[in-house]
Amino acid sequence: MIKKNILHLKKYILHGALAVVPVALVFMLIYTIGFVTGSMVNINSGEKLLKVFIPTPPNPLSGTMIILKEQQVIDPGWTIDEAIRTVISAGIIGPKQIQLQKPELTKQD
Repeated sequence: MIKKNILHLKKYILHGALAVVPVALVFMLIYTIGFVTGSMVNINSGEKLLKVFIPTPPNPLSGTMIILKEQQVIDPGWTIDEAIRTVISAGIIGPKQIQLQKPELTKQD
């Protein structure tokens, strides 16, 4: 069952996901996994924004999409495949390490 779901999600995400990123929640006290699916530009400031899909484990075909400033995301050092396996298995399968650095907040944030 998990293998079938992984293959289905890979087709779904790999066609549109550009990267995998952890997303800080609740004022950066916890993280969840998100997939960068695109980018856009804030017409008021010219800054680059990222569209991030946050899947709902263990059914990652549902979830939510959020928009983050580019400097708010972190590269965890994971491949998209590793992240998909982690989400579908509810964390049972996946990388043994992650690189997290708390983004520094500026007065604009």
